[in-house]
Amino acid sequence: MKKNIMLTLLLLFGVFLNSTENTKTRVAILNFTPKGVEPILAEAIVENLTTSIINTSDFNVIERNQLDKLMKELNLQNSDDFNDKLREELGNLHGVKLVILGSVTKIGSTITINMRGVEVSTGLAKFAKSITTKNEDEIPGLIQNLAILVFTNDGLNKTKNVVDKNSSVNNKTPSVSADMIFVQGGEFIIGSTGKKLSAEKFHSVTVSSFWIGKYEVTQKEWKSIMNDNPSRYKNDDRPVERVSWLNAIEFCNKKSEKEGLTKVYSIEDGEVKFDIKANGYRLPTEAEWEYAARGGKNNKKYKFSGSENIGEVAVYNKNSDDKTSVVGTKKPNDLGIYDMTGNVREWCWDYYDRKYYKDNQIDPQGPVRGSKRVVRGGSYSKSKLATKVSYRDKRNKNYCKDDLGFRLVRNDY
Repeated sequence: MKKNIMLTLLLLFGVFLNSTENTKTRVAILNFTPKGVEPILAEAIVENLTTSIINTSDFNVIERNQLDKLMKELNLQNSDDFNDKLREELGNLHGVKLVILGSVTKIGSTITINMRGVEVSTGLAKFAKSITTKNEDEIPGLIQNLAILVFTNDGLNKTKNVVDKNSSVNNKTPSVSADMIFVQGGEFIIGSTGKKLSAEKFHSVTVSSFWIGKYEVTQKEWKSIMNDNPSRYKNDDRPVERVSWLNAIEFCNKKSEKEGLTKVYSIEDGEVKFDIKANGYRLPTEAEWEYAARGGKNNKKYKFSGSENIGEVAVYNKNSDDKTSVVGTKKPNDLGIYDMTGNVREWCWDYYDRKYYKDNQIDPQGPVRGSKRVVRGGSYSKSKLATKVSYRDKRNKNYCKDDLGFRLVRNDY
């Protein structure tokens, strides 16, 4: 009897898994055509793009060996060879709904990745995107943006987070600056095994997808919104500093208003309120900050954001010449985000509570009350210890210093 029950349960579970898989869009990603670059670079880009698309959990991607075999049978090599015969074979024999084509081109020092998605049933392009960079280290972050383009333009996925239908906030994917990086949501372990009180112990935290600034807010950006520059180390391309938490909140709201977005923050009875459904600019929550600093789903458990070698990724007290640096001078992390370790410390939304992460959390926004706000990331004046991704700091909301700035975040809908 027990054996029969177990067999029945296994069969039902199999049916459930099969039905779940059948709701996913089947995708074929062709080899991107290399033009002026080494073929290995184009291959690496396709491999990383494939992984990023699979990680959205909304797609089944045809196995590379199956696709290569079919291409060989039809005497085809890469995206330039795509034709109706291949499209029909992919649709009829493999159930493919969407084909991703592309090329990787290098002219001078500029690398351009071109990508388009073709609907198999019609042969029509559903979307196209070109992105450029002069720094190969930025490519992983750019690939993340290409993956989310596929995700948001596939008409069949039904799991994407949206705001409440009754909300006045636009629930479409936000139009974001090229200087923002998409971070696919997921679960991660926050904290460290350190004995310092500023380093939380291990706990599981889940965050939803969001967009985050590739760079810390620069003095040029600040001046364009606030018409002043409080920074000590003046340079348009250095991070703005000597800004308080309240200053950063004001900047977020003014930038949102300027771009026609819904403000995230409001002030009631002297307290700043956080509208999580709004589509404007905001500070990251502490959990979002650490998740992005660790590389999101690409987390390789580095001590610093993007490396075990602090000198590769951080401007800190041993290499800073005792001042800030132009943003983006060091290596980015695996998401393509710069300076999350070092340069200037960064304000987060949350009130600080040493014991807040004693329990597992989903999209935490910090304690409901407190006396100080969270600061993360270390700075040009801080030691190696204070720049670890797990290191927590705190300051009063009115506090300003020449090693303290911030980074922008927006929701993903």
